[in-house]
Amino acid sequence: MAARAASTRKQSRRKYQADDVMQRIVSAGLNLTREGGLAEVTAANVARAVQVREQALVNLVGGIYQLRDGIIVRALRDLTEHLTQAISGLAGRGALEAFINTQRLYAQAHPHMHEAALTRITILTPDALEAMEAYATLELDILKTYGVPASRAAALGWCLRALVRGATALEAADRLTRPHEIDQNFEQLCALYESAATSSAPARPRRQQNAAKRRKSAIIDNTFRERPALS
Repeated sequence: MAARAASTRKQSRRKYQADDVMQRIVSAGLNLTREGGLAEVTAANVARAVQVREQALVNLVGGIYQLRDGIIVRALRDLTEHLTQAISGLAGRGALEAFINTQRLYAQAHPHMHEAALTRITILTPDALEAMEAYATLELDILKTYGVPASRAAALGWCLRALVRGATALEAADRLTRPHEIDQNFEQLCALYESAATSSAPARPRRQQNAAKRRKSAIIDNTFRERPALS
């Protein structure tokens, strides 16, 4: 009994130590990403930061790409949380502008984490799929308010990601355009994307349009019908 208890305590200590090292590895990976991007998350850099051997690092995380994928998922979840709060209660142009401007501000404050959030994930684990679906749902919610059909939503969602990533990257590198002009350019991008989303919505049948016009005419007639003169 004593030997079994001693063995159990030893296993518990090893598990605690492994969990502690794993947390330090993830923390080191996140710090390296914030400071220099995912390219800085190498086995040598992480092992040096955590003070473990590279082979021990690989044994714990399964490889450096798995660690990078975990960082991407964390970055995507953090970005999605900020976006969810920003567009809550909004629709149409208001939601679209909040979605784009929030990403712009996030990219300015956390450039490497924003880039990581929009990076392709190597292995689609359940956690990765869940994070990707949560982000995509925000895009779909915005597009639904424009009446975009499901057959066009995926393509327009990709275009929205391309718009955000391209514009934020250009703003970070642009040394020629003045800040207020960049603000105007982002507004123009919103308008162009909104136009694309609106044009992708199916047109209402002519019968429905005519019926809507007749209802509107009836409302106007009833409202402005001749009324008794005031005495």
